[in-house]
Amino acid sequence: MIDSLVVTLREGTEAAILLAAIFSYLKRGQYQRLWSYAWGGVLAALLVSAGAGIVLYRLLGGLHGTAEVVVSGGTMLLAVGVLTWAMFFMRSQAKNRGAALRQQVDAAAEAGSALGVSALTFLTVVREGLETVLFSLAGMAAVAQPALVPLGALLGGVGAFLIGYAIYRGSHRIPLGSFFNVVSGVFILMATVMLSEGVEEIGTILPLAEAAPEVAAIVYLVCVSTAYYRPLVRRAL
Repeated sequence: MIDSLVVTLREGTEAAILLAAIFSYLKRGQYQRLWSYAWGGVLAALLVSAGAGIVLYRLLGGLHGTAEVVVSGGTMLLAVGVLTWAMFFMRSQAKNRGAALRQQVDAAAEAGSALGVSALTFLTVVREGLETVLFSLAGMAAVAQPALVPLGALLGGVGAFLIGYAIYRGSHRIPLGSFFNVVSGVFILMATVMLSEGVEEIGTILPLAEAAPEVAAIVYLVCVSTAYYRPLVRRAL
């Protein structure tokens, strides 16, 4: 439950920040008439993400034996890869993301393109939504009480919405840089556990060394933590 809450809070907050920026740009540019199309894109993305989650969950639930092991272990390893990529990608794009987003909103709004605005909000949300689905499925495969995963995801989504609304209203100054750095640390720990679980799962059908899960986890934790936080420590010093 805690894992899914953190994942959804982090991914949802990322989407909420971008949506807050989009709606703020539309408001400042006197393009409120396009808000309904923007919300339509958000709703469509949520429906697509939820639908993908339901379909994949049902497909995974129908697997047995070797197929179940391969898909379950593979899902956890894929989630680790995507999660790691997402952390470093967002850090590299942090400085230019706002300007690029503003240009996209201006181009769609000035052209009066309702479809363009809908597509922009749809793509903003659906990427985070599908990543959340992947992480949640991997989390359900790795925990003893998978029924609590949706509850954690719901709480994380509510938290992300509140953060996004606060940013849009400008009523609170949230230290987003510190927030994402702390949550990324939690992500690294989650990915470490998920990697160990995935390697252990795959080890039931492949001749891996008994210590392979622990070795993989330690190497991942040291390498990724060092690569992610070393630049931050250098700037602080």
